[in-house]
Amino acid sequence: MTKSKSFSLLVISLLLIMALYASKAILHHVYKDTFIYLVLVWLTVCMVLVLLAKSNWLRLTALYAGTVFVTLGGYEAYLAGWFFQPPRPQLVRAVTSNPTYYQPHPLLGYALQKNCQTRATKYYDKKLLYDVTYTIDANGWRVVPYISPDSATAVTFFGCSYTFGEGVNDNETLPYRFAEKSGDRFKVFNFGIHGYGPHQMLAILENELEKPALGARRPHYAIYQTLPHHVSRCTGQSSWDQSGPKYVLDAQGEPIYTGPFENLYRSNFMKIMNRSYAGRLWLATTPPSTPADIDLYVGIVKKSADIFHQRYGGEFYVLLWPGWPGDEGRYAQVFAKLSAKQIRVIKVADLLPDHNPGAEKYHIPLDTHPSPLAYEEIAEGLVKLF
Repeated sequence: MTKSKSFSLLVISLLLIMALYASKAILHHVYKDTFIYLVLVWLTVCMVLVLLAKSNWLRLTALYAGTVFVTLGGYEAYLAGWFFQPPRPQLVRAVTSNPTYYQPHPLLGYALQKNCQTRATKYYDKKLLYDVTYTIDANGWRVVPYISPDSATAVTFFGCSYTFGEGVNDNETLPYRFAEKSGDRFKVFNFGIHGYGPHQMLAILENELEKPALGARRPHYAIYQTLPHHVSRCTGQSSWDQSGPKYVLDAQGEPIYTGPFENLYRSNFMKIMNRSYAGRLWLATTPPSTPADIDLYVGIVKKSADIFHQRYGGEFYVLLWPGWPGDEGRYAQVFAKLSAKQIRVIKVADLLPDHNPGAEKYHIPLDTHPSPLAYEEIAEGLVKLF
């Protein structure tokens, strides 16, 4: 082997090692244009290989790979607004002031830090969407600060960020507004957490995780707030919930807990994709649901309702949001199959007659979560039903 060839191999080896370390460093930190910088690193490697490699096969491979990187990097840069236009405003994820706000949980996948107060902000480019405070109690649930008498009837709310009240203050959530509108009639508990689905609700009830908060109270009503895309959540398709409780239907159609989803490779892949503009567009696309997926969803909700009724003798309701444009078919199937199981379903559309997925007054601007006005009007409608 000639000195020139040995030197070239040494340079190429060092370059590849440096590129791998640089890639790890870039992916480890959350940069605004993470994937663009990553592409630039590997494009540089390809260019050097084309210039230094003696093997025609290696040079050709580097040339093809470089072409792919240029295409991917160009698309990422386009989405970031690098070319011939002002930068496109990018929707930034909600930022919480407490880095330990989310905690691992052996049954639910994740939960919230107990006894904490967290400031949450969200921007669209430089436009502030909200700046609010979340208060979490000693049991890990969001507080409902309305003071109800001890004699008031207990009501439990389950669900996701719509129930938790993402983007609104403690005294603007649906559970709070419901307690407030009811006066002294109801003592309300909020068991909703960002990103949860029906599988977390069932795990809570199966393992009696609601009892420490309820104490000796026997709630008379349970309200599970849901959207059609919750079907995808209980099948493990959520990027943030790869350690959540996994349920499958047995031969009798009964949902059985089989452990956490525990798809480490899928979880890591989704985390990486969340660093990419194109990846986020892909992850934001709700995958189509099969009839089996909807059956699993309905089975989980039905078993939750049965446990609640058997344990407390209470009534279980589903508060169903219509979802987004294009989700009409899944919405209709969810409503029909829940109703067929004798589950009481309350349509948000009946409580907000002028609601539509684009109704600005009922959603936080440039965000899908309900506005304080939506929660107030829904709460008023719910109180009239109970």
